[in-house]
Amino acid sequence: MADDVSGRHRPALPPDGEDPPAQQPSPYRRIPVLFTDTFELVGRRWRELFVIAIVAAAAAVVALVLFLSGGNILFDELIETDEFEAFAAAVGENGPLSDTSQTGAGSDSLVVAWNALLDSIDADRVRSGVLLIGLGVLVSILGLAPIIAASRVALADVDGNELTANSALADGFKQVPKVLVLALGYLAVLAATVLVIVLLFMVHGALGVLGLLMAVGVLGVFGLLVQMHFVCAYVEPGYPRVGRWWLLIKRRKAATWGRVALIAVISFGISWSSSLIASPLPSPYGDFVANVIVAPIVGILTATAHVLMYADLSGRGRPSPLQ
Repeated sequence: MADDVSGRHRPALPPDGEDPPAQQPSPYRRIPVLFTDTFELVGRRWRELFVIAIVAAAAAVVALVLFLSGGNILFDELIETDEFEAFAAAVGENGPLSDTSQTGAGSDSLVVAWNALLDSIDADRVRSGVLLIGLGVLVSILGLAPIIAASRVALADVDGNELTANSALADGFKQVPKVLVLALGYLAVLAATVLVIVLLFMVHGALGVLGLLMAVGVLGVFGLLVQMHFVCAYVEPGYPRVGRWWLLIKRRKAATWGRVALIAVISFGISWSSSLIASPLPSPYGDFVANVIVAPIVGILTATAHVLMYADLSGRGRPSPLQ
């Protein structure tokens, strides 16, 4: 028997003249079983996952406060001023759709309004706002650690082992740079795709539209399959090679895409519903409910479901054929 990349055994080809073996069942447990097993695993490891959720909520609180503080500073300085209102009015009067844009008349008033706006800005407060928002971005990035930690706790449970919350979080913070590099790699691919589409639009509008439609189709497919690559980064040692991820989902791309898409739709629906329900609350309490209470819970449930998919593909969470 030969081993494939996922660690499963695949039977050797039969000798000539013999019937081929029956088709192997899908490595995936059925979708209802996937959801049931997800909640059962979270129930078994609720203590570890509760601690991880508290850390995720704390990171969300800090990030939200930093974003709101920085946003308020920038909003007060750039929006809520008479100079900004004058500049906005000048843009409306001299914009590309106005009559003066055809003759060039009125451009002086636009320049005057722009200079007045720049002079009215307190540079120190703007720098403080940008700094606070930057710190919020940093805390949000570090917020990846609880998701990684929850994934490692889930995989340890699948393997029949136990992993404490402290150990999982320590591993999670260590893995953040690796996951960030992987994310930046995909962002670079996305940026290159956008650049190609822009160049196609510059050559001809029809080429641009065609390139855009192709890009949306390809990204719509591979964008969801990439989730398994990130799970590899969460739970495997070293940097997850593209070849390793591609072989892991080989012949199971449609099933993988469908499950990831379904989980994404459910997660988005829960997050959107919580935001809608919390929207009547005074600001910023609605944001706190959606981002500090609901988001960590949804993130941990989603991470657990993805890990069970990874375990099925790698032969660790092998469901019975009846499932």
